[in-house]
Amino acid sequence: PEVDSGGPSGIDYYEVEGEPDLLPNDTREDALELTTASIWLQDNETDWFYVDAPDDGKAHLIEMTQTHSAGMITTVTVYAGADFSTIGQHNGGLTGPGATRYTYTTVGPGTRTLFAFHVTNSTKGRSELSYTLRTEDDDYEPNQSKDEAAPIELNTDVTAQTWIPYISGNDRVAADFFLLNLEAGDLTFRLLSIPENQSFQVQLIPLGDGPTKLVANTSKGATGSWTATVPEAGQYALSLADSAKLKPFTTTPVANLTEGYSFRVEQ
Repeated sequence: PEVDSGGPSGIDYYEVEGEPDLLPNDTREDALELTTASIWLQDNETDWFYVDAPDDGKAHLIEMTQTHSAGMITTVTVYAGADFSTIGQHNGGLTGPGATRYTYTTVGPGTRTLFAFHVTNSTKGRSELSYTLRTEDDDYEPNQSKDEAAPIELNTDVTAQTWIPYISGNDRVAADFFLLNLEAGDLTFRLLSIPENQSFQVQLIPLGDGPTKLVANTSKGATGSWTATVPEAGQYALSLADSAKLKPFTTTPVANLTEGYSFRVEQ
C-alpha cells in the first residue's frame, strides 16, 4: 500500500514513531501487501505483511531484506497463507546499526505467503523491509507429478531446476517428472551436473501397468551414470525426487537456488 506519511521517497509504507499505524497490521487478518516498508516496532508489537506469487505453474523465490536500528533484536516468521503452517523462522542475530538480514523462501504458484516481524528484546526502533520475487528457471514446469510429466527426447541434454514449491504443510513436493518413449532393453541415465547441496532418487514409472523401477540414488553434489532395464516398450515417467531434504526456507543463498541440474537418458 502506498501511504504518504512524510517518510523518505521510495518507501511505499511508512510508520511514524510514537503514532498509531496508518494501516493497522498487527494481526495476520490485517496483513498488508508488501512492496517496500519502513516500520516502527516496539512493546512486543508484531507487523504482518504478505507476498503473492503468480499462478504460472512454477515455484517462486521470495528474497526478503530487512535492515534495522542499532540494538534491536527481531524475529521474522514465515507462514503459508493456505493453512498458516510455518515455513520458516529466524530469531535474533540482527543487531544494527544498519545490520541486514536476508531470508530466502520458496513457494508454489498462486500462493500467498505471510511474514510476521516482531521485536524480541526491550529495544524499540525502525526496520526497513523490501523483497524481490524470482521465478524458477525451468522450462519443463509444471511437471511435479506423473500425470504432468514433461516430454523429453532420448539422447538429448535436459536442464531443469528444483525449488520446493511450498503451498501448505501437506503440499510441498520437490520432484520433477519427465515423459519418455522407450524400447525394451537397457537404458543409461547420465546425471551431468547438479548443485552441491542436492541429490536425487531417480525412478522409472510405467504410464500403464507395471512396477516402478529404481534407477539411481545419487550422492549430494555428485554426477555419474547408471543403467536400468526397461521391461517392455511404452511410455514411462522418469522421476527425479529430492533426497537431500532441501528446505523451503533458509538464511543463506544455497546452491540449488541459483543453479540447475542437467541429465540425459540414452537408449
